Amino acid sequence: MNALDFGHRQSLARKLRSAKPQLAQLITAQFIERHPEWKARFTDAGRKHCLEDACYHVDFLASAIEAGSSEAFKTYVRW
Repeated sequence: MNALDFGHRQSLARKLRSAKPQLAQLITAQFIERHPEWKARFTDAGRKHCLEDACYHVDFLASAIEAGSSEAFKTYVRW
C-alpha cells in the first residue's frame, strides 16, 4: 500500500467512505445470514449495532489506506 502516492491513497479512501452505507448493509446482511441467531435474538437493535460496527470497520480501513499502513489494519483485524 505504501507504493501508492498520498493523493491516490486519499482518492481510494474517499471512494471507500462514499460506499460505506452500501458496504455496511452488505456486511450486515452477510453476517446475519451466517449467524441467524443474531437476527432472532437481537432483532432490529442487533441489526442497528451490526451496521454501526461495519461503518467503524470501513472508516478504520479507509484511514489505514490513507496512511499507507496495511499493518495498522492487520493489527486492528487481529484485535
